[in-house]
Amino acid sequence: MLPLKRFAALFASALFLLLPTTAAAAECEFVLGFKTLRDLIGHDVVGECLENQHHGANGDGLQHTTGGLLVWRKADNWTAFTDGYRSWVNGPNGLEQRLNIEFLPWEAENAIAVLPWVSDGLQDYWEGETAQSLRKLQQASPQVFWELMQKPWIQSESLSVNGAFLPMLYRQVLALTYRDEAMALRVMRMPFMVGLGYGTETAWQVLNELLISDAAGLQDLLAHPELRNGITSDKFALLPVLYLETRDPESAAAIRKLPRFSERPSNVNDLQHLALASQPVFWAWMEHFGNDPYPGPSLSDIIYLALHDEAAVLQMLRMPFLQTKEDGDDYMVVSGLSNLERTRPGSIRQILSHPRLLAGITDDHLPFIHLLILRINNPRAAAIIEALPWVQDGLGRPINRTLHIATAHPSEFEERTIKSLARLAEKSYELLESLVGKPWMQDGLTYWELKAVENFVDISGWDQSIANQFLSMPFLDTLEMEDAEVLDTLRTLFEDKADLRYVVSHPKLAGGIRDGQRAIVALVRLEWEKPDTAQLIWSLPWVADGITDSDTHSVLVLYRLARESTEAFQVVAAKPWIQDGLTAYEVSVIRDIAANFRR
Repeated sequence: MLPLKRFAALFASALFLLLPTTAAAAECEFVLGFKTLRDLIGHDVVGECLENQHHGANGDGLQHTTGGLLVWRKADNWTAFTDGYRSWVNGPNGLEQRLNIEFLPWEAENAIAVLPWVSDGLQDYWEGETAQSLRKLQQASPQVFWELMQKPWIQSESLSVNGAFLPMLYRQVLALTYRDEAMALRVMRMPFMVGLGYGTETAWQVLNELLISDAAGLQDLLAHPELRNGITSDKFALLPVLYLETRDPESAAAIRKLPRFSERPSNVNDLQHLALASQPVFWAWMEHFGNDPYPGPSLSDIIYLALHDEAAVLQMLRMPFLQTKEDGDDYMVVSGLSNLERTRPGSIRQILSHPRLLAGITDDHLPFIHLLILRINNPRAAAIIEALPWVQDGLGRPINRTLHIATAHPSEFEERTIKSLARLAEKSYELLESLVGKPWMQDGLTYWELKAVENFVDISGWDQSIANQFLSMPFLDTLEMEDAEVLDTLRTLFEDKADLRYVVSHPKLAGGIRDGQRAIVALVRLEWEKPDTAQLIWSLPWVADGITDSDTHSVLVLYRLARESTEAFQVVAAKPWIQDGLTAYEVSVIRDIAANFRR
């Protein structure tokens, strides 16, 4: 079946363009399907032929008549007649009549079925969801659906066109159509829908939100002088500002002056919402973060807090902890306060009025803030963490480090650990209790203990039962660098969508992971990803005999090489000297081989 945009354009170009009668016309005739269709419709409607049936470049059959145009579509044997306003279609249900701007249900389904990403079979969730959105759109408005199916990009092989993600776009089109069909049709015909571009979905979302919140404002926006020729893709970032100009010109002018604002349309949209939600908070945000090319605290969090406690958020924006950046941790505190306020109204006022924070929150207060939020949300979990000796004797004290981190803030390990424990408390009180009960959690923190906690919390977020099994394994009874690296290997395995049950049930790890088995865990992980390559390493005599402490480094060198480049590993595996263990010199040779393959 040919794209509907072709026959739609064909019909449109033929409307009332009936050829003049010539001597040749007197010799023309109706044959085959066109004769059948003329007999079904009636001679008085179709009229007399003006030419014989002929074929276009795509193989479709065409024949002009005194009443309109007959069309046969080669792709699906579809035959129809149009008088320029109505169409008569000879389809699976016999002869049916419709307006040219409408679809019969089976026509719409065929139009969807012929799209390249549909015709080769729906491969994933998004393709199935998108096909369903198109069906709903046709039911909601055949006219909007017709306009969409005529777009030049509709026959794209994928669901992404020039940076626009079609599933999100179709959802926004459907939402606007449900609310205002005429507006959806108007937007569908605008210039930006011809070629699409990055931000198209956001543009439709902005229009949808305006239709809900301020329908008159949407009309004012579309009447803006800068949109006199309709919305173009270079105006996407401007839409919230142009709307704001109709309501608050001063705030809109300030947003226009922001560095790189046109590159962050979603950020600009949030700023527009903030300006309308609270002028004092808007200007406070602009003062502190307006000239920063990178985002400050989440604007959605600031907007929520401004709507619920304007004075509190103004107080918070002026506090010292937001004047510097601590790897985004400062901003995460704002998100934590916003989330707490959503579930427990009045919480932000309660926290900001705490005796320890009356002079304002500083970076040194961040661990305490995490605990304070947890104390309100989950008092029992907070009590477990607060009972830790290194918490009781004051956060921010010098850290017992086994690895020197020159750039680390003195309280960074404790702060990050408390933040991770608070995350764990949200998932499972039992896991928190078991982890905190480990002896190595009681006597201060090392860098590797911090990393172990962070990796464990990540794993527990994916599978709590597996995390619970790890806590019962010997390798976590004490915590050294090697144990933390085992957890890191397990976490990356989960990131690669593997099932950790493959690891915990592996015969070579029967009885649970023990100290000194870091190399075995690495090979089990490699076995899941590249079984043939892992088997080559397992079969090496010095590995098959049992991996000793002195062998661990050599095994890990081969493991990293195998994961980095199968081709490089095969070169190394062919060397005879790999069979009897690796010397320091041989390890350096392997690294040189890996470096050459990287080049």
